[in-house]
Amino acid sequence: MTAFSASGVVGRARSARGRLAPATAPRTPFVLLILVVLAAGLVLLLFVNTVTASGSFRARSLQLRNDALVLKQQELQRRIQSLSTPEHLAAAAAALGMVAGGDPTFIVIGPGGHTKVLGHPAPATVPPPPPPPPGGTNR
Repeated sequence: MTAFSASGVVGRARSARGRLAPATAPRTPFVLLILVVLAAGLVLLLFVNTVTASGSFRARSLQLRNDALVLKQQELQRRIQSLSTPEHLAAAAAALGMVAGGDPTFIVIGPGGHTKVLGHPAPATVPPPPPPPPGGTNR
């Protein structure tokens, strides 16, 4: 029951004795809303923490893989440097049957189209074949 005041505004309901009853809103929905918001915040925080931790593990595994690849690259560069020495290149060329050339000869083409040979061209000398292995051929 509501009572109108002299100005026409709705007032509080009067109790059976004629006193005003206290205006109380139900607290249960508000408390449940706060609990749901706190629980959702906690779940979101756990999710973010889990994602961050998994990203950290992935970053660590990628760092370890990168370190291993850097070591392999350095090993391959050292191997290339050792295979590029003049002594090793000469031995590899000899194993392929290549022979060392003599002094180089150059052909110079002048502005008028005439050519000039610098040096003395000579064919490379082929060393004699190696002797056959002792004991004959083994086929």
